[in-house]
Amino acid sequence: MLLGQVLCFQHFSFRLLCCALVRNDPTLISLWSRVRVLMSLSVKTQAIYARHYYNRTGWRVEPGKRYALKATGQWIDLFIPSGPAGYASPSLLFYMSLLEPYRRVPEANWFALIGLIDSGNCSAEQHPVIIGEGLHHWRPARAGELVCYANDLPWLYWNNFGSVTLEIREL
Repeated sequence: MLLGQVLCFQHFSFRLLCCALVRNDPTLISLWSRVRVLMSLSVKTQAIYARHYYNRTGWRVEPGKRYALKATGQWIDLFIPSGPAGYASPSLLFYMSLLEPYRRVPEANWFALIGLIDSGNCSAEQHPVIIGEGLHHWRPARAGELVCYANDLPWLYWNNFGSVTLEIREL
């Protein structure tokens, strides 16, 4: 139902733009710009796969703007199920606590949802953002594409399964 409403709204926006351009009507052009703003406020969703070293979202974020991110779902680290907030090292698996410093983001939980901004340079990995279950008023430090992944050891993505869903909305 919601998908049908979104498609209908996008079709309406396109038809409105065509009428505004053909008629060169300033009122229709103004109305179309308002519709475009409403469309940009819509929630965008993306599956973030546990097995992918990087999940490109295609979402460009800008400094100075605020975003709300919300993650839901469950993914699996070998045999340990986890939500997007991740999990602490299990006491029964003592070796995992010894490997914590080697995680891609050592201060975050195992399998926590991590984001970074790819602005086309190699330094993006130096400024990760712990998204977990979400961020309510996130302000990116620089412009670029939001890229996400599950926090794990860099060489152990082959044993990861499932995905979580990430929603982003500009505030």
